Amino acid sequence: MNCHFCNTVLYDSAPAGNLKEFFLFYVCPGCQPHEVIYRELYDDETRTLLSDAVSIDGYHIIRNHHQNKTIFDKKGITFYEVDGIWQLPSTDVDVILNKLRIYTTFI
Repeated sequence: MNCHFCNTVLYDSAPAGNLKEFFLFYVCPGCQPHEVIYRELYDDETRTLLSDAVSIDGYHIIRNHHQNKTIFDKKGITFYEVDGIWQLPSTDVDVILNKLRIYTTFI
């Protein structure tokens, strides 16, 4: 897997989870000074991707493929939810962060 922003090759963590699901973490060392973490949650039996997320400096974009919705979250507080799977509109991490900061101005 490559980072969406800087194209650094990412290596997954050891699978973790319970008996029905497991998830992988990818931490991007190339996006410093930003903390960029990718997560993927799979069904253990079918290996189906249930959801994936990207976290950027405390903001989370969670794409739930099972329910076909995207959730935007800041430190555990959902501030926006849309139907469908939202694609990241830019490969510039600073542009995405600026948009997320604007969306969460009053949270």
